[in-house]
Amino acid sequence: MQLLSRSQFDQLSQSASDYSVSIYLPTHEAGPEIQQDPIRLKNLLSEAESKLLEAGMSKHEIGPMLEPAHGLLDDERFWRYQSRGLALFITADSTRIYRLPLSFEPLVLPEF
Repeated sequence: MQLLSRSQFDQLSQSASDYSVSIYLPTHEAGPEIQQDPIRLKNLLSEAESKLLEAGMSKHEIGPMLEPAHGLLDDERFWRYQSRGLALFITADSTRIYRLPLSFEPLVLPEF
C-alpha cells in the first residue's frame, strides 16, 4: 500500500469494469481508536455489498470481489500502520488500497 499518485488516480478513473466500488474511511495512526477502524471498514463493506446487490450483481459475484478487503479486517499489523485516511478501489479483477494523509467522511461509491 502506498500514497495515491496523480497517474494512479488517472488510471483508476479510466479502468473499465462493469461494476466497481470505492470505499473511503478515516483511520487513526495511534491510540485505542485504531481498534474501531476495522469495524468501520466492515460496516462500509456491508454497505458496498447492499449497493452492488441493488445494482444487479449476485452474491456469488460480490463475495469474491470484496474478499480481499474482508481479509484486512483481522490483520492487526495492517491497522497498526495507518495514516489519516484509507481508500479502497475494488473491481472484480483488482483491489487497490491506499493510505492517505488526509481524513474524510466514511463513504461508499459504487460504479456501474
